[in-house]
Amino acid sequence: MSRILFVQTQGERMRSVFCLGVWDAFHVGHIRFIEKAHTFGDFLAVGIVKDEAVRKQKGDLRPVIPFIEREEIIHKWPDVNGTIALDDFTIPQYIIKKYDIIAVGEDQNHILNLDDVPENKKRIIKRYPHQSTSKIIKRIQDAVNIK
Repeated sequence: MSRILFVQTQGERMRSVFCLGVWDAFHVGHIRFIEKAHTFGDFLAVGIVKDEAVRKQKGDLRPVIPFIEREEIIHKWPDVNGTIALDDFTIPQYIIKKYDIIAVGEDQNHILNLDDVPENKKRIIKRYPHQSTSKIIKRIQDAVNIK
């Protein structure tokens, strides 16, 4: 499921921004990332990786939150203008061509085709310290003694 609407205004051209992620166990690091990505333009579309690809990349216990719920959370965030469902950790070529800015996290080295994004379109967002879905899940597992 993708929910995206391109808005064209008369006269003034809007700068479009795309970012992607898993967005599992949504936390303050995700909020800050989306807010920062939005500062690069006027229109923000967020790619959300589907469950099967997340399991392949991060293991059978992930994602904790199913795609349909992660998509709803992201779609309703005020800085987000649309969402795009992604089958894997690849930025679609039409996104690379159409969008002005591709924002990625400094730790998103698992994006398969990041080298396809021209340097003048790429914006790297620093990771916020101590904010990690994996760390949150680990703390919960430790708290209830699950391995």
